[in-house]
Amino acid sequence: MDYKNKNKTKKAGKRLGVLAVMILTLMLCAACGKKKAEEEKASKDIVFTVGDEQVSLPEVNIYAEIVREHYENAYGNGVWSLSVYVEDMDEVPLEEMTRQDIINDIVQVKLLKMEAEERAITLTEEEEQEIATESARFWKYMTDDEMERTGITEDLVNRVMRENLLAKKMYDKIIQDAGLTVSDEEARETRFYDLFFPGATVNEDGTVTPLSDEQVESIHQKAIDAYDSLLNPTEEGSSGVHVSDMERLKKTYQLDLSEEVVMTPEEITNTYGSEIHDMLYKLEDGSYSLVTQSAYGYHIFYMIALTDRETTDSRKEVILKEKRQAYFETEKEKLLEKYAPGFKYENSVNMDLYNEITFE
Repeated sequence: MDYKNKNKTKKAGKRLGVLAVMILTLMLCAACGKKKAEEEKASKDIVFTVGDEQVSLPEVNIYAEIVREHYENAYGNGVWSLSVYVEDMDEVPLEEMTRQDIINDIVQVKLLKMEAEERAITLTEEEEQEIATESARFWKYMTDDEMERTGITEDLVNRVMRENLLAKKMYDKIIQDAGLTVSDEEARETRFYDLFFPGATVNEDGTVTPLSDEQVESIHQKAIDAYDSLLNPTEEGSSGVHVSDMERLKKTYQLDLSEEVVMTPEEITNTYGSEIHDMLYKLEDGSYSLVTQSAYGYHIFYMIALTDRETTDSRKEVILKEKRQAYFETEKEKLLEKYAPGFKYENSVNMDLYNEITFE
């Protein structure tokens, strides 16, 4: 029993995305009429190939510049000396993780772009104008030194922007066709007040000391007295029980660990046990429980909302996002098998060429 951590805690920490929008996408317009010398030079600049799509060093540089600006604006120029912990992996240098993410994002964009072309998905005039505006804004801030260092051209910027937007349309189409939804039951968060009479004390050093049988019986009697006061309110004109009544009892009996909490059904079970879970979900909004014993002591639960609208809707968005990510990962594997079977970061990327891009 983890007495000190009775109350719900929420963990956060998801991996930071590499590009600003989930995965922006592209529609490659193959240039024609190139001179042979230019073609030979271009072939030497190919970092990797996805299906029939060749990705040049300048094109990778566009993504790298976006990522560099994103991280350095958020965390400072020294960010590239940091390491991060990746799920199911050891500590990884941020730069190495970012380098892999850049390639993975470009591959995803290319796959979506190729699928969009096959399905005859195109851009509207308004979208073409949006591309022109965004390309001009990106190009405006390119210095002569950056152009020389990266090999980025205005036409390349425009093409990458087009491909990103087209791929975004394809991604949205895939997700829309999946028809993914999240019900209230699936995302439910329940808000209630736990008027808690602890059956142990916690010292300053964190040591938990159970109360004696006599002390526990005294605590039990206090809980019964508190419950009786809810049945027989002393204030004239009072109607029903409210959160304010629970707060009053908290002060009266000096129950510092009593509080309003929000939990999922699973968290309630993990914290209090299945019996209390079942009891809570038999309550109605605005009702309260009998004096109830748990592994921690005694409780009177006041149900504020079996389904808390705000937090449930918020959790719906999180679950829906997770469902979409999981679904798209499956679809992405299908696209990879369809257009670029056998592509692997470790084996398919010209690392000597890619290593010309640095982040220090």
